[in-house]
Amino acid sequence: MKRKITGILFIMIIILSTFYAPIFARDNTALSVATAYEEKTNTLDACNNAAQCYHDSGYTSYIGCDLDASMLYSYLYADVQFFCTHGAYDNIKYETTGIAKGDGRTIGNRQYIGTNQVHWYADTILVTYVSCEGAKDSSLDTIAGATWQRGADTVLGFNKEIDLSSATSWSSRYNKKLQEGSTVYEAASYANSFIYLYPSIKSLTIYGNSDLTIGGTNPRAMSIANKIYDDSRMLYDIKNQDNNITLDNVISNIKNKSRSNDLNNYEIVKTEGITRTKNPGIYEDAQEEYVDVILKIGEFYTDRGYTICLKDGIVQQIYDNNTPNSEELSILQNSEITSTTIDDKEVKALKVKAIRETQFKYKENSLKIDYAQTNTKLFYDIEKNKKYIAVEVKSTVNDDVITEAVAYDTMFYEI
Repeated sequence: MKRKITGILFIMIIILSTFYAPIFARDNTALSVATAYEEKTNTLDACNNAAQCYHDSGYTSYIGCDLDASMLYSYLYADVQFFCTHGAYDNIKYETTGIAKGDGRTIGNRQYIGTNQVHWYADTILVTYVSCEGAKDSSLDTIAGATWQRGADTVLGFNKEIDLSSATSWSSRYNKKLQEGSTVYEAASYANSFIYLYPSIKSLTIYGNSDLTIGGTNPRAMSIANKIYDDSRMLYDIKNQDNNITLDNVISNIKNKSRSNDLNNYEIVKTEGITRTKNPGIYEDAQEEYVDVILKIGEFYTDRGYTICLKDGIVQQIYDNNTPNSEELSILQNSEITSTTIDDKEVKALKVKAIRETQFKYKENSLKIDYAQTNTKLFYDIEKNKKYIAVEVKSTVNDDVITEAVAYDTMFYEI
């Protein structure tokens, strides 16, 4: 689904895609770069949303798609930068260019801008890499770590392989909170407090100043800064409590509230949380972890349930992500929703269809897809009252010399 974007931003897309003039106005700018300008492309959806949020934060907001190296480099002065594309621990890739850790290089038809070539220390306050493993192991020896060492005030990257469908929802929440004046850490924590079909999106690293805000030119945003903890979904916040509770206490309470006093309706998923680093090799925070208690309707996953944030095993916050009450749950469990109406032959056909759609989405000729790594999940959208089979397709771009870049796309087919 395409997000609304102002006419100004549409004009900026054309400018970025057409002209190569040098940039003179260097202050108070934001850049969002997508890959594959196609209607169904998740990465463009995420970048449209980011560009709109930065515009509403008071920035002159530019958006581009698969820019060439000259155009991309000319905009890497921007105060705020958002990249969403195929990636690995040491690079991100676009159609004819990319950014790589270390020195620049040209491999085949792709010209990489090296992190050592970019003057992030001159202007840039925030860089967000929405790509697989851009902050792998929270290491400085990554594209996110190298970008921070090169001078960007704050850099956010993901520790694991991520799915673009979950990343799009996560990014929308993250950028909206940034727009409202929350810090980078608060915005990421808020995005992490929801349930995702692919929860690896919650494992990330923030290098540098995690208390950075970007809404400095927006008085309305600054007036409502730090409102993240006013979330109506929050059932518990350690800051407002006299006593600590354990994960076992929480699970026991959820069990008591659930149908038939058991957790058969839920799947518990644990994910590493946010790591913050300010000095090389020094990690400021206790070990953070998220536990999602995900509601399932028969074999179908939902985006409802409970999210629990822990640090060193101590519960920090508990969120109720719109869990149906016992009566509503009973109706759902006893309805036709729980039945699966798709056989193996149909599943195989939808896998093939999803692979073809993924290939069509990206203009990259060297894109490779492994059918054996194309996986499915059943998903029920409670709000829309619809059942889907979600087909996750892993695609890779390999230059043979630099690390293979990966993206995971998910196609949803109603059943």
